[in-house]
Amino acid sequence: MLDPPADASPESQAVLDRLRELGCGYEGMKHRLIALDIPPTVDLMTIREFLITTEQEWEHSDPGYDELFPNGGPAA
Repeated sequence: MLDPPADASPESQAVLDRLRELGCGYEGMKHRLIALDIPPTVDLMTIREFLITTEQEWEHSDPGYDELFPNGGPAA
């Protein structure tokens, strides 16, 4: 979820540009709700760290969060 939306913010657009550089694809709704496609060749933890360090609001599934972090997850 991008706040502000990518069409209204160079910073939000830069997040999308960097995700593409890291190997992800994406599609979005109203430049705010973005679904990332993270191919098997892209390290999920690299994407996760990028989203955390840039303070993005995000969630993922397949595998789900509970499967990746069965003990409640790392401190973010």
